[in-house]
Amino acid sequence: MKNELSNLIGSNGLIDRKFRDYKKLTGGGTNLNKDLLALYLIYMNLITGRTKFKFPFAIDSFVKNETDSDSLLKMFEAINSRFLTLDSQTFFSVIEENLVYLDKSTNQIQIESPLLRKEYYSRVASEIIGFEK
Repeated sequence: MKNELSNLIGSNGLIDRKFRDYKKLTGGGTNLNKDLLALYLIYMNLITGRTKFKFPFAIDSFVKNETDSDSLLKMFEAINSRFLTLDSQTFFSVIEENLVYLDKSTNQIQIESPLLRKEYYSRVASEIIGFEK
């Protein structure tokens, strides 16, 4: 799984890393983001595939700096195929301009700022939880 995801994302920082090797990742920029994404996806897929329990998973947007379109395409392909398809509840935050990379079948909830404003919070809570007054 590590090699498959590393190839899919274009990550090369995990080549010599062994399972349960929790040392700090080195590098920076897009390469570090790719390595971290690969690690998160590996562990989330292992947890989902190897346990009877269901956990919700969340990933904050991994686009923190200028990222070339080829890298974005690969990273979002991994999100679409290895995260949003998990047999679990998943949350993924993404900026609006990157919505084009997500599968159209994904249930999307638009969150406006500030979230804690009563009218925003009530609407979003009802969409996420299915709560109705």
